[in-house]
Amino acid sequence: MTLPQYLKSKREEIGETVEDISTRSKVSKEYIYAIESGDYSIFEAEVFRKGWIKIYARLLNLDEEYVLALDRRENPNIQSKPIIQKGSNKYKVSLTDQKVSQNSSTNSNKKLTSIERFQKPKFFFTKSKVSFIVGVILAIGFVFFGLRQFRLVNESPELNLNSPITLSMKDMNEDSVTQTLTTNKSQITISGNIDPNDQLYIQGALSRWNSTGQFRFENYMLNKGENVLKIEAKNKLGKSSVIELKIIYDETEPTFTTSSSTSISL
Repeated sequence: MTLPQYLKSKREEIGETVEDISTRSKVSKEYIYAIESGDYSIFEAEVFRKGWIKIYARLLNLDEEYVLALDRRENPNIQSKPIIQKGSNKYKVSLTDQKVSQNSSTNSNKKLTSIERFQKPKFFFTKSKVSFIVGVILAIGFVFFGLRQFRLVNESPELNLNSPITLSMKDMNEDSVTQTLTTNKSQITISGNIDPNDQLYIQGALSRWNSTGQFRFENYMLNKGENVLKIEAKNKLGKSSVIELKIIYDETEPTFTTSSSTSISL
């Protein structure tokens, strides 16, 4: 009985098909058929042929050294195939056979062959790895939450005014700004924007703003003389930005002016 016949008979004795062994071991069916038929042309080098025979013997629970001894007796003259290096016309014969034979006599039960190492998964999830990844994600979330809370506590809420004058609290670097204006109009338009997550108060009353933080109120009536208009943006922690406008309504005034002598025509 030849080695291929011997291996095939042992597989049949344990009641497994080629497909069964390929499924549980992840070894290609083509390699198993090649070993059981004695057609080794599929293997690129002698070291791979011997390595797969050894692995197959192990899968069948056979004595690996005995199987390799049968192989050497049947194939004493098989030589390694030459390996051609890219970019060169010269042939380089692999010396791996010699190294494998030397190592197998002393470390056959301690070291895996290169083929076996290739079959092992390079990465897989464990409980410790999953816990580490979750911990990193939570840490990043806490950092962003802390930065947002720091901004809410230490930075003034966003408040920009487009009308009746153009004014940005960011440019002022203050929590509260007062401006004096003079106009000959009895009605004005109040418009601007805040952070949509904050709240808008005009004259102390909660007012409306849209989903982008924009607000606009037309035809705001003025009394003759001095009018005080307070516009406030307040965040969730109660920190505020306030613009206070002292608007003087004077019918004889030809233009709309500020206390800094900037003139804006209505």
